Amino acid sequence: AIPTGARQAAVNLIGGKSFKFNQLIENGTFSEGDSGWTCSGATMEVNNGIMTLSLRAGLENIYFYKNIPGIAGHKYLIASDIKSNINFSSRYYWGANIGTSNSVTTEWKTFSVIFDYSSGLNLNFVRITSGAPDGLSVDIKNCRLFDLTSTFGAGNEPATVDAAISAYRALGIDITKEPIP
Repeated sequence: AIPTGARQAAVNLIGGKSFKFNQLIENGTFSEGDSGWTCSGATMEVNNGIMTLSLRAGLENIYFYKNIPGIAGHKYLIASDIKSNINFSSRYYWGANIGTSNSVTTEWKTFSVIFDYSSGLNLNFVRITSGAPDGLSVDIKNCRLFDLTSTFGAGNEPATVDAAISAYRALGIDITKEPIP
């Protein structure tokens, strides 16, 4: 079953078998402004498909997320392209509160991870905690989420982001580009 609100992007025929390709983020290119997105600790502004989060004075945490129902036990790949006006390192959270330390720079960088979904979790695209510098502004574009289990079947999901990119390319789909078909 496809999660509620999911957008089926394509159904293809490969080797006589059909498969489903789902890009689950609605408004991941911000073509509808900030519709469906939630943010705290920053103001949101959209221009030309780029979401800009500007840290509010006196705060040091930014949460930018979307509530997207998933299927418990499924593997997902979450990704987006991010840059900031200031180079800094912080605890950076992805997906179902998967935390990593990352450097956010003034150059566009794709952040992505594969994770197992548990019920009741928000899918964070940016969660910068503790130590965001004054005047911080973060730009985000090309937000995407793929249900690898629905596409490849349980136990057949790619184990790494690079393997997922290659597997989708073998099916004729480049998941690193927007708009996704």
